[in-house]
Amino acid sequence: AISIYPARTAYVLDTLGQILIKKGDLLGAAECFQQAIDNGELAENPSGVVESYMHIAELFIRSGNYAEAERNLRKSLQIAEKTNTVAIVHGCHQLLAVLYDALGEPAKAYEHFKKFHDFSEKMRQPTLAA
Repeated sequence: AISIYPARTAYVLDTLGQILIKKGDLLGAAECFQQAIDNGELAENPSGVVESYMHIAELFIRSGNYAEAERNLRKSLQIAEKTNTVAIVHGCHQLLAVLYDALGEPAKAYEHFKKFHDFSEKMRQPTLAA
């Protein structure tokens, strides 16, 4: 459902999706995440959209639908890199490492684990004020 307050609605739907995962309602959670993505795009809120793509990808990893997980993670990573959101790029690489490990692709898993580690280091470094 699209709201007249799409940014708030996206946040609420994403949160509801996370709650539904804990309750075991994966189908309901996926629907909430998709609606959160739709509302986030309408609100032009890329960081919220990226997080919802990551959450839906986690669902697909859990259910063994690796192709959909990869598609959602690639979309998430693409948006996160465009907006230069380091913490979210970091999380995308972590999930991609988990995904490729589950797929039995150690080279790809290592590639994303390395990027995850590099972003972890980048996030720990203090920024210098000009």
